[in-house]
Amino acid sequence: MAGTGETQALIQKVDILLAAVMLISAIVGVLFARAAANNISSPIRQTYEYAARIGSGDFIAVPTDASTVEIRQLRESIDDMSSRLRATDEAQKQFLQNASHELRTPLMSIQGYAEAIETGIGFEPKEAAAIIKAESRRLTALVEELLTLSRMENYLFDTKAEILEMNDVLTEYVYRLEGAAFREKKKLLWQPAEEEIHVFADEQLMFQAVNNIISNCLRYAAAQVSISLMCEGGEVSLSISDDGPGIGEEELPHIFDRFYKGKKGAYGLGLAIAEKAVTLMGGSITAYNGEAGAVFLLRFKTLKKDDN
Repeated sequence: MAGTGETQALIQKVDILLAAVMLISAIVGVLFARAAANNISSPIRQTYEYAARIGSGDFIAVPTDASTVEIRQLRESIDDMSSRLRATDEAQKQFLQNASHELRTPLMSIQGYAEAIETGIGFEPKEAAAIIKAESRRLTALVEELLTLSRMENYLFDTKAEILEMNDVLTEYVYRLEGAAFREKKKLLWQPAEEEIHVFADEQLMFQAVNNIISNCLRYAAAQVSISLMCEGGEVSLSISDDGPGIGEEELPHIFDRFYKGKKGAYGLGLAIAEKAVTLMGGSITAYNGEAGAVFLLRFKTLKKDDN
């Protein structure tokens, strides 16, 4: 009987020990789970706070260190997004500042000459009216460019793609721009391709791009602007070049930026619109310095004969 009592006592002690071990294990498990949850939830909560700040317009640099690969990758993506948004925001602010300046200049001129007419001091009314008319045209053209670029960048431009024979359309464009070249006392030299070249593009956008680039080249050319067309490897290349001083190496990366100001003055919106127009048509545009001056190269995919 004594042995039996000792055995039962031993069993009770073992049960108590097992219960204690299980209780301790449960407590440790809960503490471990809580620590693990905090280890996961804390960086997630911080990441959410970073995203919320970015969403409110505070484009901060997001720390990419984290306890797990997934959270680190998420933070890297958010940091990249923040950097892009910050750059876009800065570019937008710069654009608005430059646009305000460009709009203010003709407005101040119009106001000044209008006051001269009103007071009868400084200028003859006819002379002042002529300047007001010229500045009004300049202001209207600038507003139209701003609206055009805005529609393009927000994909609100009503594109109407069609099959264009590039020799024909460029011959017409050059003819339409001969007057501008004549006013500048310069020449347009047009060299069409030897064969017919067809592309699927928007005719209005094509003219916008070609017109803006030729107009820019006429501004800096010494005597002439050359336009040539060729097709090779299923791609059409349209080259527009001038015989001017060329583009500064430090200016080349920014030549298509809106209102970019180089050493020779501001480039306005013309080249920015040209680049956007070409992009909307699925083409590409690059600028570089040739042997005699600046060269703008536009590339588009050609249509095969059986696609026409």
